[in-house]
Amino acid sequence: MLTTDDDKETERRRYERSAQQVLGADHALPFAADGAAAIAEEVRAPYLAYEDAQKRFLRPGMKVLEVCGGTGLHSLTPARCGADVTVTDISAAALGVARLRAEAAGLRVHTVVADAESIPFPDGSFSAILCAGGMSYMDHAKFFRELRRLMRPDGRFVAVDSFNHNPLYRFNRWIRYLRGHRTRSTLRRMPDEALLAQLGTMFGKVEVQYFGVLSFMVPVIKPFLGPAGTARWLERTDARLTRQRRHAFKVVVDASRPKVHGAISP
Repeated sequence: MLTTDDDKETERRRYERSAQQVLGADHALPFAADGAAAIAEEVRAPYLAYEDAQKRFLRPGMKVLEVCGGTGLHSLTPARCGADVTVTDISAAALGVARLRAEAAGLRVHTVVADAESIPFPDGSFSAILCAGGMSYMDHAKFFRELRRLMRPDGRFVAVDSFNHNPLYRFNRWIRYLRGHRTRSTLRRMPDEALLAQLGTMFGKVEVQYFGVLSFMVPVIKPFLGPAGTARWLERTDARLTRQRRHAFKVVVDASRPKVHGAISP
């Protein structure tokens, strides 16, 4: 029987292969856009909200850690705010792409190969910890212990990720697992309401934004409304379907003021 450690190694190899293809390309590296600008317009809203949440509190020189940073797609927003950014990931090749991406943008990030469950920095090293799409790749209890240990007393945790209550999105992720595009443990660790409740025990303030309750309709709507029109349609439907928000496609979490004591077990 495969273990979650086996899954982690499978994911590491997957991202290594993908990044090596980029690093080994003869043509110019494709860094025309990053962050929210690199996401299709019709589903860009949660990534814009993720960036906006950071811009509200990031300051020049602030120590920021991004976990599961991969190829640095979302690493440059804090760097553009003048923060001192460290990006971690278990894939060395992916971090190689992240460094090249930063250099192409005239920015600098530090990169460290590290598992989000065991991050090699002293206690209280960071004022903010960020995570874009990485929560399903980690043991949450172990990561939350690291989150508490590494964060300064006035620290902030901001994340954007998929949500796991809509049966249509869960079915799609299961199909991707069957096709070998994700591992089984990522299905079990996908963020849900229970995970948000755990964050509530750790932080004095947790704000959650929900996006894309009807994102599964994008392939049907987009040919008629176009990307921008589809984005506006999703925004309007999310505003109306507040009671159905637990069925969102994506969530953005902005947590601040860590509590001195709080449960971290799953």
